[in-house]
Amino acid sequence: MGASASRRTKPAVISAVWAAASSVLVPSVVDNGAKSLPKLAGSRTGLYETIINGVKQGNRASEPLARGASALSRARLWGLSKEIVQSCVDDHDQETGTEIGVEERQSVELDVTKRIADASTYREFKKEPTVLTESLEARRSAIREARRVLSGWIPNLGDENWGLEVLIDPKKRKRCPN
Repeated sequence: MGASASRRTKPAVISAVWAAASSVLVPSVVDNGAKSLPKLAGSRTGLYETIINGVKQGNRASEPLARGASALSRARLWGLSKEIVQSCVDDHDQETGTEIGVEERQSVELDVTKRIADASTYREFKKEPTVLTESLEARRSAIREARRVLSGWIPNLGDENWGLEVLIDPKKRKRCPN
């Protein structure tokens, strides 16, 4: 038996995440009720999380709540994508003077993207649309490449029947009046 055959590896259950926080000024479905963002190395918009077994440190995995979800969780990213799509739709509605062919293509792309973002369950959100826009082709290509690179990774299937209501925290922290 070779050295590589006797050596076993085990995936880690702890990870740390730093990401720039969203720059959206409007409170949204992805708001977790925190009074302020943590400061990290002088960054006022930085977000730092320690994730243990898929839950932010300081939260219980046995009682999943919105505040225990990572900023990079499926629900938070879906909520953020919904905000982005809505912003694009609002911008498109205010635009005038676009060429007719370009206008039609943009309208079809926005309609397809809006239908995806407005899905009521995560399963509907992830479902492959019948019309593929340029951005959805890029997404499909990225998924294909990720599956190739992460060939040993087992996809998480069968838990897609939830909606963005999982981000509504029943015990949302009260904000102190200033």
